Amino acid sequence: MTSKVENLAAKIAALGEHKQQALWGRVAELNFRRGLSALSEQYRERLRQQGQLDRSVEEILADLKQIREEIAAHDYPG
Repeated sequence: MTSKVENLAAKIAALGEHKQQALWGRVAELNFRRGLSALSEQYRERLRQQGQLDRSVEEILADLKQIREEIAAHDYPG
C-alpha cells in the first residue's frame, strides 16, 4: 500500500468505535450516491442512443412501471 493509504488507515484505526462507525456510514452513503449517479448517467446515455432523451420524466416512469409489472407477472404468476 502507498504511504498515503497507510497513514489514512492508521488515522481511522485510531478513531473511537463510534467515530469509525459514523465514518463507514458516510463512506457507504457516498458510494451509494456515486453508484446512483453512474447508473443515472448510463441510463441517460442509453436514452440518448435510442433517440429518446427528450421524453418526459412521466413517460419514462410509466414505461419503467410497465416493465416492473411485466417482470412481476412473469416471475410471480397468479
